[in-house]
Amino acid sequence: MARNICDVETIKKIWDYYQTVDPKFNNYVVDEMVDDSKYTPYDFKTFNYMIDLLNYNSFPAVVRNDEYAKSKSVPLYRGVESPEHNAQTLADFDYHRGIGVRGCGLYASMDFNEVYTCYANDPYSILEFKLDSGSYLASYNGLRKILNELISVDDFDKIDSPQGDLHAIYDFIKSLPNNDRAFFIALLDKDPSKLAMLLGYDAVDIDFHNSNHTIVLNRGKMVVSESEYKRKTDLSRYYKGGFVDENKPDENFLLE
Repeated sequence: MARNICDVETIKKIWDYYQTVDPKFNNYVVDEMVDDSKYTPYDFKTFNYMIDLLNYNSFPAVVRNDEYAKSKSVPLYRGVESPEHNAQTLADFDYHRGIGVRGCGLYASMDFNEVYTCYANDPYSILEFKLDSGSYLASYNGLRKILNELISVDDFDKIDSPQGDLHAIYDFIKSLPNNDRAFFIALLDKDPSKLAMLLGYDAVDIDFHNSNHTIVLNRGKMVVSESEYKRKTDLSRYYKGGFVDENKPDENFLLE
């Protein structure tokens, strides 16, 4: 199935929504990062709106263990800092949006050891999953190249919209008043995940500096084994008082 690239009408809905967002949200990251200049401000509100509008908010597929094992997709690992406070976040596959310098989304790594040592306090805080074999992954470098091309255009009225994936984006930019064009491009430039979603991608491969990271955008493309899902839901119930201490899941569950 081909990527579902947004048409001009859909892009306009997103732009119209963006106009309603309180400007303070467009410069908000998270409390501990607000004053750290290396972090790009993210527009969470518009990202969330796009997730719902484009039906990227489906629950991941939970499959039999043998079916999961047969999948040729590379396992990905996602960590959170505190299992006690974030167990439900893992069980719900919440996006925990905006933590990362490359755009909004659910960040994951192919390197379990990296997640274990850098992004999680213990094995309870790690979720393993795969992406559906039909998922479309955008290259982060490719997205940046497109954005640089958009930024470099002096006058959109003097050029023809390219055929192919970018046709609707160029047509939409041309439909905007001159003063708004730079703001629309900046909306995408601040958060390349939004550009990836407009182009119908399910995730972004951060393909530079030997990175092992992937940004998941379409939650419905995630695949989780039955046993992994049970461990996370059991863990969530445990921290909500559903289990006594001796029934706490074994901390070596990811090493089986």
